[in-house]
Amino acid sequence: MYWKPVALVLAVAFLCSCDGKETDTPKQVEMHLRQQQQLAAVPTALHSTPAVQVEPSLPQLAFPTPDRTIPLGRYEMLDRDPRNGTSLGYLVYAKSPTALTDEQKLKYFAEGYRNVEDAFKKKDMAATELPKIDVMLEAYRKQDYYKLEITPQPKSVHTVGYVKVGEYDFASKSFPLLSETGEANCWSQKFQGWGGVEFEILPSNVVCRLSVPDEATARVIESIRANEGVRLKGTLYLFIPQVERNTALGIAMSASFDVVSRRNEDVLAHFEL
Repeated sequence: MYWKPVALVLAVAFLCSCDGKETDTPKQVEMHLRQQQQLAAVPTALHSTPAVQVEPSLPQLAFPTPDRTIPLGRYEMLDRDPRNGTSLGYLVYAKSPTALTDEQKLKYFAEGYRNVEDAFKKKDMAATELPKIDVMLEAYRKQDYYKLEITPQPKSVHTVGYVKVGEYDFASKSFPLLSETGEANCWSQKFQGWGGVEFEILPSNVVCRLSVPDEATARVIESIRANEGVRLKGTLYLFIPQVERNTALGIAMSASFDVVSRRNEDVLAHFEL
C-alpha cells in the first residue's frame, strides 16, 4: 500500500505553503511520489527470496495389475539369448517407449558389428541379423511373465542370489528370509546388465518367512543352518510389464524352492510361496 508516501508528500507540500515558500507543482508532487514509492520498495527487493525453480519430476508410470491366473508353465526364462547379459537388453529395449533404429539394434545385439569397417559387410550383416533381432524384440515385447533361477551362487542378470535363511523365530514358528534389502522385502533386488541396462524387482506381497510349525523339523533345519549353513535352490516367478528410463521394473509373483544344506546340498524342506 502506498498511502504513507502520499500522505508524507502532501504534508511536506502543505508545510512549505504555510512558510510562505513556493508550493510544489502537481508535476513535482508526482515526481516526489514516484521517488518515495521506489525507496519504499527497495528494502522489499533486497530482502525478498527469489522463487525456487523446481524441476518437474518425471511422471511415474502406473504399474499394471498382473494376471494371477496365468499358469506357471507360461512363465518363460528371462535368458533367451545364449550370450550372457543380452537378454536383459532385449527386455529393456523391447518394452521401452523409445524405439531403436536399425543401426542401434545392430550395434547392441549383432555380435561383432561394432568392429566392422567394411560398408558392404555391414550391409550383409544387417540383412541377416536384423530379422533375428526383430523376432527377439517382439517376443520380449509380448511377454510380461518371466522366471529366474534362485541359486546359492552370487546373483547375476539371470539368477537370484543372496537370499538367506535367518534364525528360527519361535513366536511365528518360521524362518525369516534375509537379503541385501532386508527382511521386509527379501525378494527385492537390482541387477545390472550388459550395455548399461538394469532390472529391478520391486517390493511385493510374496512372503519372506518360511513357516515350519513342527519344531522337530525346525530343529533339524536350524541345527544345519547354524553349523554349516543352508541355501535356497529353485525358481522365482516375476511379472515384468514395463521400463522406466533404462530399467525394467517387475514384481515377484511366487516362488518355489528347496532349502538345502550348504555342504552337500541335501534337501531339508521344500516351500511354495
